[in-house]
Amino acid sequence: MMVMHDSRLDGLLGAMRRTAGDATLDLIGDPIELSGGFYADMWKLELRGTLSGEFVARIMPDAGFAQREIAVQDELAKAGFAVPAVRLFGEPDNGFDAAWMVMDVAPGTPLLGDLSVRAVVSDPQGLYRMPDRLATHAAALHRVDPAPIIDRLGLADDLADDLADDLADDMAYQVQVRRIEAEACGRDDLVAVTDWLDANRSDSGPPVLVHGDLHPFNVMTDGDTDTVIDWTTAAIAPPAVDLAFTMMMLELAPVGGPAPVRALVRRAGAFAARRFLEVYERESGGAVDPDQLRWARVFQMARALVEVGGWANAGELGDHEGHPWLMIEDDLRAGVRELSGHAVRSVR
Repeated sequence: MMVMHDSRLDGLLGAMRRTAGDATLDLIGDPIELSGGFYADMWKLELRGTLSGEFVARIMPDAGFAQREIAVQDELAKAGFAVPAVRLFGEPDNGFDAAWMVMDVAPGTPLLGDLSVRAVVSDPQGLYRMPDRLATHAAALHRVDPAPIIDRLGLADDLADDLADDLADDMAYQVQVRRIEAEACGRDDLVAVTDWLDANRSDSGPPVLVHGDLHPFNVMTDGDTDTVIDWTTAAIAPPAVDLAFTMMMLELAPVGGPAPVRALVRRAGAFAARRFLEVYERESGGAVDPDQLRWARVFQMARALVEVGGWANAGELGDHEGHPWLMIEDDLRAGVRELSGHAVRSVR
């Protein structure tokens, strides 16, 4: 974290004052820029006025995604789920040209300190508890009634159609998006994977609200209290879509270093993924259909590979150096081949 004052914060403060109806709302001291994530800009602020205390301000570049994220997080907080409560939010207007929200600070530190052997061997009990806590949050989230969120987003005006498509229980639409993106970057191999996904879809039961990016760095823990953060990719989808992503991130932990180091972390990750699924099934009261999970795992791996293919096609790989998808590309390719039988070529 570093102390700074971005010129956008002046515009944000004005938007906050107008939304709160409080011209005296003001900053105490300098904002602290928060690192982490690849999408939004965030600052920790101390405020006085209608809002008093420490909060996190989040500025988001896409109004549609922002509207979804705000609605999901706000409704989840009302339902009693472990998210930071949203205190103020706004869409782009003449006074500030970006979507934004101000929310409570999530106390504590990430569920996993970092991706290293040190983190694995220094706290073996923490490693054992980590998948349990992730699974408990996933099961609790999937029990939340998504109707209020769907209704709230359905009231949007010019964004309604896009959001309805994006949040619909229609994985065929999601697969079609990946196919269009694969075609756009000239990746016939990835198009073939989307054909497999289209041909192998099955009835996945009632849709649920999924986080879409549930991994140890998106759970802040303070003793026995957890807070789930970063709802940018939340959607209405089959539960297996959420499970597959979390298992992928646990199994294919994007760790650098010598091969023996990576192998040790991967073995720990494979254990964590198995444990995560076991606890989720226990908490949700039923077994996850293996065919649905297999399909969802291919979908999540293909989604990541299509994104990497787009970067390569645009000559932007260097701009994404250190991104998890690039660090685990070979593993993603191997996973797609093992689960679907389709070979995917490397971007390098």
